[in-house]
Amino acid sequence: MMNLSSKLKELRNLKNRIVLITGASSGIGQATAFEAAQRGAIVVLIARNQQKLKQVAQQCMIYSGRPAFAYPLDLSDADAVDETLTLIGHEVGSVDVVINAAGFGDMEPGLETDAALTQKMFAVNVLGLIYITRRLASQMIDKHYGAIVNIASVAALIPTPNSAVYTATKAAVTGYSDVMRQELQPFGIQVTTVNPGPVATNFFNVADQQGDYLARVASFTVTPQLVAQRIIDAIGYHVRSLVIPRYFRSLAVAYHLMPGVGDFIMSQVFKPRPAKRIHLSESSQESVE
Repeated sequence: MMNLSSKLKELRNLKNRIVLITGASSGIGQATAFEAAQRGAIVVLIARNQQKLKQVAQQCMIYSGRPAFAYPLDLSDADAVDETLTLIGHEVGSVDVVINAAGFGDMEPGLETDAALTQKMFAVNVLGLIYITRRLASQMIDKHYGAIVNIASVAALIPTPNSAVYTATKAAVTGYSDVMRQELQPFGIQVTTVNPGPVATNFFNVADQQGDYLARVASFTVTPQLVAQRIIDAIGYHVRSLVIPRYFRSLAVAYHLMPGVGDFIMSQVFKPRPAKRIHLSESSQESVE
């Protein structure tokens, strides 16, 4: 066990290590790619937007003086994930660290989140993360070391109204990571869950169409650079989870100790919006008024 821990400790120096990052074209993923590159890593960038990925890769090469690779990929396509990871293995090498940062949200009442959007959110936020982790963790077992960092959200710890499906996806990420941590730690593999609070990225441009959710959390926002620094600083350690900013951890503990009080406070701060009622027809088809 000591030998396995020693191999993991070697990842605290990322120079020439291969670090794969999903969602790397923007937000936390992009900031983490830059942070890893500044520490000398060979970064492998994954997202759907090829043009943005290439721009990020070019900047990473400037920071690191090392190669950087960009692979456009739809994470919801399991076959495409397998094909791309096989290609990365041939063209780049064995991945040492994976940071699953891809994801998106939708801040609206649960009854207003339609089936297509619900499926897409789970496909990207949860299933894509699982597909990537499953493949790369198998390679890390063969090497007897590696680090897996999964981006969840403080929403998984402190749920708020108007974010039901997004919160469910991040709770799924947390549960999956907790089990994988238990299964992979005997092989010297780190599994860390990151639970950021509101981050000043384009996330809310998509998620918060009405603009009122972001207005309520504006004073709590952190920069993606801070999140990236905390993520990279944790690599090479058996860190169970990160909560950013740290005071949200205390708030999460208080919420679960007094859930009734927590629900009342959240409902006052994040006023639940009236939702459209959903009826089931005789043929069990969903219809929205």
